[in-house]
Amino acid sequence: MLWETEIYAAGKFPRAPYDTVASFVYRNAAPGPRENVRILELGCGAGNNLWFLASEGYSVAGTDGSRRAVEYAKCRLAESGFRADLRVETFPDLGFDSSSFDLAFERAALSYVTPEVAAQTIREVHRVLAPRGRFFFNPYSGQSAPAPGYTCFYDRELVVRVLGSGWRILRMHHAELRDCLNQQELVTGDWRVEVEKL
Repeated sequence: MLWETEIYAAGKFPRAPYDTVASFVYRNAAPGPRENVRILELGCGAGNNLWFLASEGYSVAGTDGSRRAVEYAKCRLAESGFRADLRVETFPDLGFDSSSFDLAFERAALSYVTPEVAAQTIREVHRVLAPRGRFFFNPYSGQSAPAPGYTCFYDRELVVRVLGSGWRILRMHHAELRDCLNQQELVTGDWRVEVEKL
C-alpha cells in the first residue's frame, strides 16, 4: 500500500481538511444540534477531515486500512479532546450497525480498489446509512494524469455502475484542473457525486 509504505511511514500525515468534504457536510447536515449528526468517512487516513468535523461539533467515525494512520488520527483527536470511532478495516468491510449514520463520504479512497470492490463497499455504505442518508462519492476521473501504483480512474458510466441501485443522485459534477508548466500539460480530475439513500 503506497500510503502506508511511502507516506505514513515517512511521518507525512495530512492535517488540513478537504474543502469538498466540508462543503458536502455543510450542505447536507440536518439542522439542529451538530452532535446529533453522525458522519462516517471511508478511507479516513490520518483523520484530517474527521478532526475538522469533530472540531465543528459533529459525531464522527472512520475506517482505514492503515493501522499507522488510524493510530495517528486517534491520538490527534484525543489530544484535542474529541471523540471518534476509528477502525482499521479494509474495503469492502464496514463493521458498523445498519442505519448508523446520517452522512458518509470518501475522498478518492475508492479509486485505489477495483470497481468491483468499490461497488461492494458502496453497498455497505447504503446499509450503514439511515433512510435518506447521504453519501459523497469523490473518485478520480479518467482525465487524471497517471499515478504510481494501482489507481482506478472513473468515467461517468463507471460512476453510475459502481453506485448501483438504491440511490437518488442529487449532484454529479466533474472537476478538472489543467496545469501548464514547462510546456507540459498535466490534467487532474475528479467526480463529485452526492447521492441520497432511497
